[in-house]
Amino acid sequence: MGRRIRQNGAISQSDKRQAADNMLLDHSLFTLTSDQYQAFARALENAAPNERLKQLLASKSPWEI
Repeated sequence: MGRRIRQNGAISQSDKRQAADNMLLDHSLFTLTSDQYQAFARALENAAPNERLKQLLASKSPWEI
């Protein structure tokens, strides 16, 4: 990402926001112990039907728009 530097040397707010968004999007790998993964999988399998969640998962992510 190219940074636009203001005359006073500061990075613009929009560039700071973009850098923060990129950092969050880069965190797509999560490591879990076997026990943590089993608990996570059980929680997903036992989740109650939720229409809002179905709509969310069916929609495009902000970076896909």
